[in-house]
Amino acid sequence: MKVFDLQCEAGHGVEGWFGSEEDYQSQCARGLLTCPLCGSAEVVRLPSAPRLNLGASAPPAMLERLSEPLFWL
Repeated sequence: MKVFDLQCEAGHGVEGWFGSEEDYQSQCARGLLTCPLCGSAEVVRLPSAPRLNLGASAPPAMLERLSEPLFWL
């Protein structure tokens, strides 16, 4: 799954979720990308930092906090 930051000509920023880079390119080429806020078909992909998943889980301290209840009844 690829998540891209998109922006329309009116400046609305949205996330676009695509199965692959090829899916994104194909939808662009077919004119299927439109802004969900204003309907503009002029949508571009913004530069974004890559998310690196190196297989490490959350730090142990974070895991301990996640196991604690968030509230008491």
